[in-house]
Amino acid sequence: MSRRLRRPAPLTLLCLTLAIGSPAIEAAPAARALNSTPVTALNPPLRPAITAGQLEASQISSLASIDLRSLASLEASDPTEAPSIAPSGAPIEAPFETWTWIDFPGAVCMDGSPTGIGVNLTDRSDRVLIFLEGGGGCWDYETCYQLNMAANINGYTEQDFFGEALYNQVPLFDRTDLRNAFQEASYIYVPYCTGDVHSGDNVMELSGQGETQTAHFVGHRNMGAYLSRIVPTFPDVERVWLAGWSAGGFGAALNWDQVQRAFGGARVDCIDDSGPAIMPNSDRWETWIANWNIQFPLGCTDCESGLDATISYYADLFDGTHRYALLSYTHDIIISSYFGMSRAKFSVLIDELATDHFDQYETMKYFYRPGTSHVLLATPNRRTEGGVSVGEWIWQMVNDSPDWESGGP
Repeated sequence: MSRRLRRPAPLTLLCLTLAIGSPAIEAAPAARALNSTPVTALNPPLRPAITAGQLEASQISSLASIDLRSLASLEASDPTEAPSIAPSGAPIEAPFETWTWIDFPGAVCMDGSPTGIGVNLTDRSDRVLIFLEGGGGCWDYETCYQLNMAANINGYTEQDFFGEALYNQVPLFDRTDLRNAFQEASYIYVPYCTGDVHSGDNVMELSGQGETQTAHFVGHRNMGAYLSRIVPTFPDVERVWLAGWSAGGFGAALNWDQVQRAFGGARVDCIDDSGPAIMPNSDRWETWIANWNIQFPLGCTDCESGLDATISYYADLFDGTHRYALLSYTHDIIISSYFGMSRAKFSVLIDELATDHFDQYETMKYFYRPGTSHVLLATPNRRTEGGVSVGEWIWQMVNDSPDWESGGP
């Protein structure tokens, strides 16, 4: 049985995001969901958390693999009147409740090779979860080709999708867990192979060691291609979640407006796991903007000055009708390293992000947990000091519960 759906009606769309690297999970075994069912055996298994002092410069290339494998911005005078995107592609057809690879010749990895997405459709509901994969980030010859700081830059195909089967490691895709807020949704899995946290639209030459490589930093452009077929696939969509972790987390936040416009009258909520909108090292930030050609939200004229500008921008854009959630460890060793700062500095900045931004808006909340690990949605039983688990907190957020509150140490 296959699914081919009609043109979308108004919906609620949620955006989940996670951070750059991917989960360096705490040493305790991860639980699959909110019940006692263990996580399906991972292939390869999860690595333990990185401990202080292990992250030397010579080891930074390993960050791209700390993933679930191892566990021209246009201006609009009024952002609420940003033009919608008219998806023009053919609906995706695939069997129900089985993973299927869909080639997208118009989407490419960093090396220019074509890529695609994985889908797992269902007729249980008209809800959709779009999930963006993580896996590091790179921005010049050294970080991309010497230190290998981003995953899959030499291509990602159907063989990689089924060979790695990373979708089996995502608790959000667990249809057997009755407390999984996305149990009855259709799933879209967006691989990561552009090195630009799914945010770029630039092709450039990177030179080093006597050679030149053509780098396609086109993650944001790829998302537009995917949306051209995703949206027509779900004509009666009730609700959609744009998810991601690690690099996919930042990518989900930076693609939030693009997905919102693609679904027209949709409500778009955002869950940002380990992708906090803090400023990296200034030189690094300028390089990312230039080399990736980051596609900031439409009409966000202040976003280039700092990622935190996206918070107030989205708050104004959605005016209290959309929920935005941030999950983070207080001293995330992966993000602090990629952002060129100490873990202590990272902790100060995410505290400021909470008080100066999230605490100012009723529909923006945060879930902080002490530690240096990375990515929380992979471990839904982890709890704040207040006793709420990740899974429970996400359930509250997704279901518009009035009990949904910020929490942490």
